[in-house]
Amino acid sequence: MPTSKQQDLTDPDEQLDTGYVDLDLDAAAAPEVIEPFTVRLGGKTWTLEQPDGGLVMEIEEAATTRGKLSLIFDDQWTAVAGKLDGLHPDQLATLVRQWSRHFELDERSAQVHAAPNRAERRKLRRRK
Repeated sequence: MPTSKQQDLTDPDEQLDTGYVDLDLDAAAAPEVIEPFTVRLGGKTWTLEQPDGGLVMEIEEAATTRGKLSLIFDDQWTAVAGKLDGLHPDQLATLVRQWSRHFELDERSAQVHAAPNRAERRKLRRRK
């Protein structure tokens, strides 16, 4: 255990904050692991693992359905991209929505971002 003299030499910015907070992510139990999401496309089953926080934020920032799907499929993207190109836009939107729902992500946000056209996105935003 450090002596009080050693504690005095510690940079105050490096000391642990032990005061009250509304949400303590350091103390929170790790969320349960969700089984992978599977998709059948082109006669093959594609397995999509649970995303981490960084990937979720990247997906939310992706401006296009193609951008979102490339992040969702990750290292499988090059193999699946051509198969996705032939799908109807509604099927692509359904894929993004169901993937989001499966991993318990913000479903409404995913619906708005995956809507196939601007009019549909506006309609979904108005449902607040």
